[in-house]
Amino acid sequence: MKEMYEFESNDIEINLREIFIALKRNLLKIILVVALCAGAVSGYTTFFVEPIYSSTAELYILANEDGQQIYSLSVGDQLAQDYIRLATTKNVLQTAIDDLDLDMDYRTLQGQVNVENPTDTRFMMITVIDHDPKQAQELAQKIAEVTAETVSETMQVPQPTIVDEAEEPTYPDGPNVRRNAIIGGLIGCVLSVFVIVIRVILNDTIQSEDDIERYLGINMLAKLPEEQKRRDRKGTRRGDEFKNLYVNKNRGIRGIKLQRKARR
Repeated sequence: MKEMYEFESNDIEINLREIFIALKRNLLKIILVVALCAGAVSGYTTFFVEPIYSSTAELYILANEDGQQIYSLSVGDQLAQDYIRLATTKNVLQTAIDDLDLDMDYRTLQGQVNVENPTDTRFMMITVIDHDPKQAQELAQKIAEVTAETVSETMQVPQPTIVDEAEEPTYPDGPNVRRNAIIGGLIGCVLSVFVIVIRVILNDTIQSEDDIERYLGINMLAKLPEEQKRRDRKGTRRGDEFKNLYVNKNRGIRGIKLQRKARR
């Protein structure tokens, strides 16, 4: 008989039906958590995260001399990598900082500069990211000018041409409030579902006749229905009123008896 009631507590059985029912029962809570997380992340991004701006200047890597192109396309592709490396060197960045009289270190500027060469082209795009749109435009333009001069002096080649000057951005590139709100909502959904699933899995209490048969090995012979009590509000109120009258009447009788005893 003892063996009938024993079951191993270290074995955890996952009932998908119970998990689904629990998730359905707590659907409103999950939606509330998702809305709160999305709103919190959206509010934090809007009011506490400083927007960033980007500005881009574009250089043509190879120049023409006397109307004739002096390098082939394959050579231009090889030089493009040298130009990209040169545009982010200490000499170029520090010169741009000094010319603009900015209070910043060239290492900080290196993290704000992105130089790339589109595939199968001879163009070099210099992009600067900054919290100040005007400063982003000035830095991108100045780095492009200093890079063109440094390339001509260092490699003894015609100076690259700036074909597209940097412009002051009017709209921030980030942060993306909508994307962050969606990510916050997804995180809230995952966390709430995870907590509910864990609670269902770790809940080892007996809640139904199926649990009795599964864990205790006892077959259910009968089930007593729950008694539903319905009370008439008017009848209840009247009963309460009669009860109060009865109590008050008894109190009055007791008061009269106490007075009589005091007179004696």
